[in-house]
Amino acid sequence: MQTKYILTTLLLVLSSVTHLLSASYIWTGNSSTNWNTAGNWSSGIVPG
Repeated sequence: MQTKYILTTLLLVLSSVTHLLSASYIWTGNSSTNWNTAGNWSSGIVPG
């Protein structure tokens, strides 16, 4: 029973991490026309 609980918990943690790593980067161009400026991306992070 304890093994089943541990495996279920591990599966939930791994699925959460996978979801976090699949972030979307949408170009907004709010700050300038420079692709290397974090403020131009919806996530605030330059992809790559």
